[in-house]
Formats: sequence, structure tokens, C-alpha cells
Amino acid sequence: MNKKVLSILLIFVVFFGIGSQSFAAPAPPLTSLRVIRVSSEKAGTEYIGRNQLSTNYDHGGSFIHVTTEEIGYSSYRYAAFNREKAELINSKPIVGRDNIAIGFERTWKLFVFDNDASNQGDFTYEAMSSNAPYNTMSTSIFIK
Repeated sequence: MNKKVLSILLIFVVFFGIGSQSFAAPAPPLTSLRVIRVSSEKAGTEYIGRNQLSTNYDHGGSFIHVTTEEIGYSSYRYAAFNREKAELINSKPIVGRDNIAIGFERTWKLFVFDNDASNQGDFTYEAMSSNAPYNTMSTSIFIK
């Protein structure tokens, strides 16, 4: 090898850290999944308690949004209302100690028709952990 090639290689090693190692903790597995909020034109925002099986308010109008809380990281997600796929419209990290994301709040848009009986039914949500133990969790709520 000539000196010019060796000098260029040395510059890359020094400035770009070739061969250096960086360490990061693995993403936490999915440990909790629940519905935390239902919002609609008709009833406004309703906060959902742990283990609550149904909304207390009669939701409806031109939109219904459901917000879920995931603790841990998921890779596969599926949400549906009356077996029709819901649309993910927002995803916001839940930040824990040391400003590290420990999970996510995800908001789903349900496809409903204004002033119609289709505004009530079952919302179901399923997610699979993005790493070991690759568990699948689900939650549901009946929306009045």
C-alpha cells in the first residue's frame, strides 16, 4: 500500500470512527395495551378507565376517534370498529425517565356515518411486540 492510501484510511478511522462500537439498550417488549380515550362530535372527549368495557356517553356524529396506549414497542398493529379496519391518524411517544420513549399513544379514526346506528359497536385493537418475547396483546371496548 502506498502512503497516500494509508493516510486516507487513517483519516477515515480517526474522523468517522470506523471500528468504533456504540451500544444501546434493546427496545422494551410490549407489556400493556389499553383504550384511554374516545372522542366524537356528539359526546366530546371521554376518558376511559382501566378495565372499562363500554363508553358511558353516547358517541356519534361525523367522526369518532379512539386513542390507545401501548407500553413497550410493537411492530404489527391492527384496529377495527365493527370489523372494519380503522385508520391510524396520529402516533405520539410516551416519554419516561431520561427522556426515553417507553411506549406510544396512537389515535385511530373510525369510519362511521353521521346520525346512523353504525356509530355504536365494538372497537378492537391488537398489537404484537417488536422483540422478544414477540407476544400479541389485544384490547376492546363497546362504543355507545
